[in-house]
Formats: sequence, C-alpha cells, structure tokens
Amino acid sequence: MKTFEYDDPMALVGVRLDEQPDEQAAVEMAIAIVEEYARLGMRSEDIERLFRSPRFRLAHRILKTKGEAFVRDLIAQVASVRAAAWERVP
Repeated sequence: MKTFEYDDPMALVGVRLDEQPDEQAAVEMAIAIVEEYARLGMRSEDIERLFRSPRFRLAHRILKTKGEAFVRDLIAQVASVRAAAWERVP
C-alpha cells in the first residue's frame, strides 16, 4: 500500500459541503458534475441515472433541490456544447 503524501495531486480528497448550498453554488456544482462525466465519455442517459442514484449524494441532492427538468436541461446543454466543439475539430 502506498504511503499517504500531502502533496500528491492524485490523492482522493473528500470535502464536506453546507447542508444547503446557495443557489449559485448548487448550479456550479451541477455543471462540474455533468461536464466531468461527459468528458469521461458517459452518455446523457447514464449521467441522468447517476443523479437519480442516492449513492451519488451530491448529484442526488442537486436533483432533489433543483428538480429533474433542471438536470435534464443541464445535461442537454453540456451535450450540445461538446457536440459543437467536436464539429470544429479537423
């Protein structure tokens, strides 16, 4: 087993969030989650399923507070931006 190093950029780090993040913080976290999984190659349906799963606590909490329409719209926006970016690649 590898010894923990404080300056290891690949170390898994958990942070605790406020019980009720403010509106802007919740939106920014949702965008980051969707973009991250889209970059990993997940399909839109799989990202949406991730938000529905209580195992992914932050994503699930965003779904519960912002609603399914918000999550679906956000996933669609990220997908369209990524598709447009790919169209520009030679």
